[in-house]
Parts: sequence; structure tokens; C-alpha cells
Amino acid sequence: DPTECELVLAVVDLAHFARTAQTQSDRAIFDMLSEFYELAGNTVEEGGGKVVKFMGDAALIVFAGDAPHQAVRSLRSLKDVIEDWLSAYNPVLKLQIRAHLGPVVCGPLGTVADKRFDVIGREVNELFLLRGGHFVLSNQLEQRLGAGRDQEI
Repeated sequence: DPTECELVLAVVDLAHFARTAQTQSDRAIFDMLSEFYELAGNTVEEGGGKVVKFMGDAALIVFAGDAPHQAVRSLRSLKDVIEDWLSAYNPVLKLQIRAHLGPVVCGPLGTVADKRFDVIGREVNELFLLRGGHFVLSNQLEQRLGAGRDQEI
């Protein structure tokens, strides 16, 4: 059954991926993305988050809304892990992270034979509209973090 909850939502993607993909074989791109998915998934899970889905060179990630400091720490760790890997793999690629906080509806979606956990709501759209540098936090998330800013992020 669908559930309404507040989550920290994040989207991560590899900047300059399309350009890089044009110079690599399909198999090389597959192998690279396989490593990226594993590194990202393991790092996020260790930090208490969940990868909702991978989409090419991007991932939609969620964390409990009541632990925003932990979520941001995990995202910073993800940035470090992936950037270390990228520096050895392809220094042209850079990880971009955008994170937001808000209410969503979550639960299983899909066909009868293949339902998977997903998140839906206006706040997911807001997440994808965030612009800025390589590590962007929405105003809503910044405000929540501000309430306990003395906790190390």
C-alpha cells in the first residue's frame, strides 16, 4: 500500500557522461555503469539510504526525513567515494548531487509481475528542478539542517 512520508530525496548523476559515452564501446559503458551502481548503492546503504532506481548515469536516492544530517553526511561520503573512483577511471566525469526534503507518496509501482518501490510527488519534481554546482541542497533541506547545525555534516 502507498504511504505518505517525508523524505530526503537526492538525485546524483555523472556530468559529461554523454560526451564520454560517445568515445567508449557499449560494453565499456556497461562495465563502467556496473561499477558506478555498485559503489553508489553500497555507499548509500551504509549511510542509511536507499537507491530507488538507477537511470543510465543517474540515481534517485532517498533517506528518512527525520535524519537530514545523516543523509547529507552520506551524500558527502558518496561524493568522495565516486570522485576518487572517477579520478582513476575518467577524470573528465564529475559527480553532481542535488538534495531536497519534502513529503512524498511511496510504495510499490509497476506491472502485476514487477512492482518496485518508488516515490511520487511534487517534491520529486522540485528535486529535479534544482540548479547550481556539484553539491546542491534545497532551501527546505538547508532550513531543516539549520535547526541542528551544530551536528557535524
